[in-house]
Amino acid sequence: MKKKKYRPLFRFCLTTLRIFTKKRERIGSAPDYPCIYLCRHLDDSGVIASFTGINAVMRPWVLDVFCDRKSATKQFKEYTFSKRLKKGKLFCALVSPLAGWGYSAIVKSARGIPVYRGEKSAQSFSTIKKSVRALEEGDSVLIYADVDYADKSDSDTGEIYTGFKLVDKMYYRRNKKHIPIVPVYINEQKVVIHPPVTIESDEERAIEKIRHLIYNEI
Repeated sequence: MKKKKYRPLFRFCLTTLRIFTKKRERIGSAPDYPCIYLCRHLDDSGVIASFTGINAVMRPWVLDVFCDRKSATKQFKEYTFSKRLKKGKLFCALVSPLAGWGYSAIVKSARGIPVYRGEKSAQSFSTIKKSVRALEEGDSVLIYADVDYADKSDSDTGEIYTGFKLVDKMYYRRNKKHIPIVPVYINEQKVVIHPPVTIESDEERAIEKIRHLIYNEI
């Protein structure tokens, strides 16, 4: 099978991040077969650490508004900059179009898989189908599972989204085997790639183990 690579723009961004961001110790190794990587968002620091610290090509789940230039611009202007970062109207008006264009271009270059929530949750099935298709084509998928994406604490009580189990169920129906789930723990010093977990007979126990491992080094 031909070795997977990111598209040029994302490769450039990734190289730049590796040069200018803090290097974390990597513990464990990425499997050489398609799998689902699960880690925490950690208010963007987990995004940077996962791509720079996991030595694998992965297709990330990305909120759908960031997959299109117009909707990304609107999101930056009406929420990210104005409400979350408390920037002024002039800043939002000037910077949002550039951020929307750049971010959506990077997402497309990383071949991001759109995730739908809230009023668009009825479209969630398309996320599952695209993820299964990607896995069948030899791609790995990266999911930020923590519900509170801004939480950077090491608390072991955080909730996680469990959409990955639906990907596993569809993958199993189509291929008669479970897809490996690789929990990844990230902190300021290291990226720990845990051994793969499969969701088989005891689904609840497997999901709890996965949740524990993305919040803990061991």
